[in-house]
Amino acid sequence: MKFLEYIFSLFFPRRCSGCGEVLTDEELFVCTRCLAGLKITEEALHRGNRLEMLFRAYAPYEKESAPGNKFVRGAAYLYYDKETAAPNIIHAIKFAKDPELARWMGQKAAEELICHDSCFFNGIDLLMPVALHPNRLRERGFNQSDWICRGISDITGIPVDTQHLERIIDTEQQSLKTLAERANLGLIFAIKEPDMLQGKHVLVVDDVITTGSTVSRVLDVLHPIYGCSYSVFALTYAMH
Repeated sequence: MKFLEYIFSLFFPRRCSGCGEVLTDEELFVCTRCLAGLKITEEALHRGNRLEMLFRAYAPYEKESAPGNKFVRGAAYLYYDKETAAPNIIHAIKFAKDPELARWMGQKAAEELICHDSCFFNGIDLLMPVALHPNRLRERGFNQSDWICRGISDITGIPVDTQHLERIIDTEQQSLKTLAERANLGLIFAIKEPDMLQGKHVLVVDDVITTGSTVSRVLDVLHPIYGCSYSVFALTYAMH
């Protein structure tokens, strides 16, 4: 079997999802050079950061611990910087259909946050991936945000909740929309059995956040649930 694997590797070597170069035996998914070039945001260390400000309607930062403040915190792992390998990695996850890459990146993100002792995962009960519409899920074969959550769960032990959030409207791919169109999506999500989320702190997880409009629609349906608080995490943040 090892001989067959060796022969296969000669003709089909593993390649970096960032630059396409052949990986060494020690490298997984992304080469050392591309990993070193990624721009880590360090937002988890700072409240009121730029990503959190996308959701300022939910978060009165001047009274962060005030009763009724349902939005707790938000951060992204990487900047979606076109001078780095981040866009190619996201593209590989989505369009090369590589869920294990998504899981591995989720692991890297969780390790980074824990390494900096940011306490970002403290108090979080559930990881909730932004849901895909069933049509999109059948087309792609997997939800990349779900697999990012699985990677985070591997490191933190926090369970992944794929049961309660559902996407009820099959919107077009967001990268094809204008900023105004993204901001006018309307109700596209729903919560099944909302009583099961009462008193829970939910971390909503997405692969890329740009305007925050899609995640805001998720927060809209979480907000009415009694005692439910929420935070936001993105693998990458595309500043605009």
